[in-house]
Amino acid sequence: MAFRDAGAELVQAYELDKPAVQTYRRNLGNHIKQCDLTKVKPEGKCDILIGGPPCQGFSSSGKRAATDPRNQLSRLLPIWAKETSPSIVVIENVAPYLKSPVWEENRIAFESMGYEVSSFLINAINFGVPQSRARSITICTKLDTPDLKRPRRFKRRTVRDAFDGLGADMDYKRGHFWLEPTPLALERLTHVPPAGDIRDIAKAAPHLVPDSWWKVCGKIIDIWGRLVWDAPSKTVKAGFYHPSKGRYVHPEFNRLISIREAARLQSIPDSYKIEGTMYQCARQIGNCVPYKMGKAIARDVIEALN
Repeated sequence: MAFRDAGAELVQAYELDKPAVQTYRRNLGNHIKQCDLTKVKPEGKCDILIGGPPCQGFSSSGKRAATDPRNQLSRLLPIWAKETSPSIVVIENVAPYLKSPVWEENRIAFESMGYEVSSFLINAINFGVPQSRARSITICTKLDTPDLKRPRRFKRRTVRDAFDGLGADMDYKRGHFWLEPTPLALERLTHVPPAGDIRDIAKAAPHLVPDSWWKVCGKIIDIWGRLVWDAPSKTVKAGFYHPSKGRYVHPEFNRLISIREAARLQSIPDSYKIEGTMYQCARQIGNCVPYKMGKAIARDVIEALN
């Protein structure tokens, strides 16, 4: 959507996850194939090739095993570039991706095909997104390299800006729904003050904190955490529907953030409809590139073509 709205024509897309394919078709068109990329031959030509290979095998929150099969999908990008002949290739991933053997292998492969390879570490917060989300962008180009690190003039946005107009009541038509807390979870949430987290539960009601947390209490602090109204959120991950996954409790209400609230933290317009169950929607939102950041990158890339 970011590249389309920046002026690009989308000609073909590929995705394995069925709900994500359904979301794409509903919002962007039928030019997408649901498939396993390891079993598909590259086809067609394009000016720009964009890829978002799975980040879990590179993320600092995972094991970062070199043998993680998800990492192999990143190695497909030079193969697709060789067959589709783009002038520019854009690859998005987590920051540790840039220090992985896979990234180095890809750099060598792209340079052997005449591409100049540059990498950038950027944060969505600097692009008008109400979320601190550090990501790497790799640009492989046969033209001028766009300067993704140049100063931007976006106003810094907060959780309050993102949630404006979304209240305490569910509205399924708008995608404003959430996982209702269990009685135990609700009791825990009543002990979390503004900007608080599990440490406040431990102080006020230690019997409500699981034994597993006490063993690592000095290392894990953001879980069961409330977002802060007048600050950006922390990184929205695919597990935001559960309080044990991070700071995803509503700033005011004793509940988790809704699907629509999470989408807004990713700067996704309300007009973009997300298909699937709550868990499937959360996965798509947590894995996506923030729309406003993506659009800024797309504009720079398209300008480099002209």
